[in-house]
Amino acid sequence: MDQIRSYIEAIFSELPRTKEIVDMRLTMLENMTEKYEELLADGVGENEAIGTVIRSIGSAEDLKKELELMEPTELEEKEAELVDTKNRGFGIAFSIFLYISSPIVYLIWQNISETMAIIGCLFIVALATANLIYWGVRGSKAKKARHEDEFREDGQKSPKQKKSEALQSIIWTTATIIYLVLGFLFNLWHPGWLIFLVATGINSYLHYLAGEEEA
Repeated sequence: MDQIRSYIEAIFSELPRTKEIVDMRLTMLENMTEKYEELLADGVGENEAIGTVIRSIGSAEDLKKELELMEPTELEEKEAELVDTKNRGFGIAFSIFLYISSPIVYLIWQNISETMAIIGCLFIVALATANLIYWGVRGSKAKKARHEDEFREDGQKSPKQKKSEALQSIIWTTATIIYLVLGFLFNLWHPGWLIFLVATGINSYLHYLAGEEEA
C-alpha cells in the first residue's frame, strides 16, 4: 500500500498545488486504497494488486490532460512570442518618438525659461531611456533563449552578427560626424549631443527588426 501512496504523491508533485488538485489527490488515494483492498479480498496477490492499481492511475501527463494543465504548445509559444515582439516594437518606437520630441520641447520652452527647457528636455530623454532599457532587457532575455546559435561551434561570429555590428558602427560613425558638423559649423554642441540618443534609439529599433526576422 505504501507503494501506491508514494506513486500518487510522486505524480501529484508535478502538478500545481491548488485546492482542486489537493482534493483530487485525497480522493484518488481513498479510491485506490479501496480498490487495492477489494483486489486483496478477491484473492489477488499483493504485488499484483499494487501493479493493477498503479496501472489504473496513469501518469502525470494523463492527469494534466484531464485537468487541462498541459504545457503550452509550440503554436501557443509562437503566438505569445509574436505578441511580445509587437509590444516591444511599440515600446521602442515610443522611445524613439520621445528622443525626437525632446529637442522640440527644448526649443519651444527656451523662449519661456532656459532652465525649464533643459529640465523638460532631460526629463523626456530620461523617460525614453528608461523605457528603452526596460524593453531592451526584456528583448535580450527573449533573444538569448531563441538564438543560442548566434556563435558557431568554432567560436567565430555568425554572418548575421557581423552584419549587425557593421551596421551599428556605421550608425555611430554617422552620428559622430553629424554632431561635429553641428558643433563646428553651427555651434550647436547643445542640443546637438541629442543625436547620440537618437542613434541609440535607431540601433535598438534595428535590433528589434533583426530579431523579428530571425524569429
